[in-house]
Amino acid sequence: MAGPLAVGAEARFSFAGAESNVAVGLARLGHAVACAGAVGGDAMATTMVRALRGEGIDCSALRVDATRPSALIVFDSPLAERRRVTYLRDGSAGSALTPADADAVWALNPGVVHVTGVTCALGDGARETVEVVVAEARRRGVTVSFDLNYRASLWGRDEAAAVLGPLARQADILFGADDELRLALDDAAPTDDALRALGPAQVVLKRGADGAGLVTAEGRFDAPSVATAVVDPVGAGDAFAAGFLSAHLDGLGPVERLGRGNAVAAFALGNHGDWEGLPTRAELPLVGAGGDVVR
Repeated sequence: MAGPLAVGAEARFSFAGAESNVAVGLARLGHAVACAGAVGGDAMATTMVRALRGEGIDCSALRVDATRPSALIVFDSPLAERRRVTYLRDGSAGSALTPADADAVWALNPGVVHVTGVTCALGDGARETVEVVVAEARRRGVTVSFDLNYRASLWGRDEAAAVLGPLARQADILFGADDELRLALDDAAPTDDALRALGPAQVVLKRGADGAGLVTAEGRFDAPSVATAVVDPVGAGDAFAAGFLSAHLDGLGPVERLGRGNAVAAFALGNHGDWEGLPTRAELPLVGAGGDVVR
């Protein structure tokens, strides 16, 4: 909703999710992408899956749970330039994932598995499913990409730290803001040395308007934000992750990985919705091109 939640207010229907946002971003950049998990047996889920397939995403590993509803997220703006997010996920199909759902992942033969802390917060079964997927990915030598994505409205910091910390240590690529990274470091400051000792080969620091950083065994790299306007801040972190992972898959260097992440995030910030404004590969050069009209 463009304004506050109120009777008679106009609302727009779409779908969103930390993992599906990244999936759309990667697909638009030309990568082969699949989603695994569970969706409800309702019209909202049918519409969402149809849209994901329309983006070129393989949905064969999305199980339909006809006994449970799809989750609902409500966005509204009680104050100008202030977004409020209300989660209605208890009892949803996604919250009822079980480790048995992890089997469908390996039929997809992935090269990279991307998971987030949001799924871990939905319930014990969902958390266990993520843990099983990550453990099996490591056993198979599949790259694990993990975005901490802590949501305070879904669970407390102590509970989150107990789950997200061990998962962060098993990741190959770890995404997080400074405050989120503290969850994986027993509330210690996320210094470069601490992040290198954590375990992931690449630790990506998402810093919003201040750009992004990357800590690896080879050193520390930084890149400024390239966003020129903020229309809607929701989804920018997922967009960044999609851009970074795209550049990683393309074999680009550290600064180029950060640069593509920032470029894709700029498209998310400049458009309404979590994923609707994400760019194709051909549109990436529009960032920083200058001028108001492209002819």
